[in-house]
Amino acid sequence: MHDLVQLYEQLPAPVPAEEGAALSLSALPVPGWNSYRVSLSADGAPGLLVATQSGPVSGIAALELKNLSFRPRVRCRVSTPSRVGAEEGEFALIRCKGPDEELRRLFLHIAGGWLPALGPTPTLDALADAVDELSELFAALSRPARSSVQGLWAELLLIASSPAPKLLALAWHSQPRELHDFCAGGQRMEVKSTLGPLREHTFSLNQLQVSADVTLVVASVKMEEHPEGLSVEDLVGAASARVPAVLEHRARLEQVVALSLGRDWREAARVRFRLQESSKSVAYFRGADVPSITSQLPAEVSDVRFRSDLSGEEPLAHAELHQAGGLLAALAPADRVWVSAMEMHLVSSQAHPRS
Repeated sequence: MHDLVQLYEQLPAPVPAEEGAALSLSALPVPGWNSYRVSLSADGAPGLLVATQSGPVSGIAALELKNLSFRPRVRCRVSTPSRVGAEEGEFALIRCKGPDEELRRLFLHIAGGWLPALGPTPTLDALADAVDELSELFAALSRPARSSVQGLWAELLLIASSPAPKLLALAWHSQPRELHDFCAGGQRMEVKSTLGPLREHTFSLNQLQVSADVTLVVASVKMEEHPEGLSVEDLVGAASARVPAVLEHRARLEQVVALSLGRDWREAARVRFRLQESSKSVAYFRGADVPSITSQLPAEVSDVRFRSDLSGEEPLAHAELHQAGGLLAALAPADRVWVSAMEMHLVSSQAHPRS
């Protein structure tokens, strides 16, 4: 599987089409996926050009939003850098409009993750469903943030450092209205972070009041912001590199980050925290051990929030997490190899920054 951003960066600008002529694009095929090409239009907009299964387009509407365009069937004149001449034909085309380079990269990362789900011979219906999801995500980028960059960084640190990162990634914000950051079966994990010396965290009472058949663990991470540390974007890349189906996995992580940060999503590449100090500080606690409100609240009182200091509580041993199995076993620390890998990823990204 190949990164669509790399293909996009290789494309020369096409010759603009004359009025009334087929849409002019330059494009490169996605290796191993013959039905898909990464395209570039004369205005610089990246796109995914798709040869879909033949069939009627009735009932499948075109979409034109501020930053996103979908045309289920459009006549294109496609030039490929390594070939003489151009190919003309009808394709489905999804484009990311506008000059925002960060948004273009996000679009290409997510579109690359679609391919395994859409398959080698995609249907227009499946493609339209994917575009609907993408339009919802783009709309979320203009809404207020649901999470902080600091909080997402701590959650991604646990995924990247896990001996089973794919399991954690699938459990991460798997339900939009779920109270906890990670959910799988009867196990829940809530991640709390702090920039202070104490493990003081804010909880909602509902987060700690779980049913008897649910096991809740709280992860506490002490962090330090630093300009030479890792960003959320770095951790997404590091976590993705540790599992199979890299692009599909990365697309899932990118989607959660974008939906969680809303209009603050660009900060994911700019705010950085120290890796070594944060990873060494991670401690896990039983939800039942978190100092909490014990008296019965009146029925009229709801949405209770409070700060608790876990500094004096006994953390869970890693052997206990491993014995619990499932989601909690994935929290057991990996060896130092993952730390070294992430540091190498950081050094590489700083030596070769994105243009």
